[in-house]
Amino acid sequence: HFVGSSPATAPMIERSFRRFADLLEKHLIGRPYLFGHRPSLADFGGFGQLYELLSDPTPGGILRAHNPHVIDYVDRMLEPAVQGDWDPLADLAPTLKPILDVEVDLYLRWAIANAAAGDAPYTVDLEGAAFSQAPQKYAVQALAAIRAK
Repeated sequence: HFVGSSPATAPMIERSFRRFADLLEKHLIGRPYLFGHRPSLADFGGFGQLYELLSDPTPGGILRAHNPHVIDYVDRMLEPAVQGDWDPLADLAPTLKPILDVEVDLYLRWAIANAAAGDAPYTVDLEGAAFSQAPQKYAVQALAAIRAK
């Protein structure tokens, strides 16, 4: 329950993970990093989670079977290097916007409900389904940091 996983939430978590991995896969085709040919703070921020997922047999197996560009990206981030310039926003938008519109939006709706819950278990509607769990204090701090920036 510390990370929100339970038999009830597992299908939504897995669906979100697979969708995010597929969206990221498309975004990384033709570019080594999230915003082009040099690593950004976003790369360093997200890489750790992807590295941990890759080290776990279940999500790592999914990534290895379906997301070769994501695997290459994780490997590249072990020794990141500037390979060129940032890509123009017009080039990034077609594959970056779906990540923001779907997965980042989903995370923010969850994080806002989590923060509003205080210490009580809560339920939030995500993708037309109830997602219930105990609040996560670290996520409250993370949302505060996002809001501050």
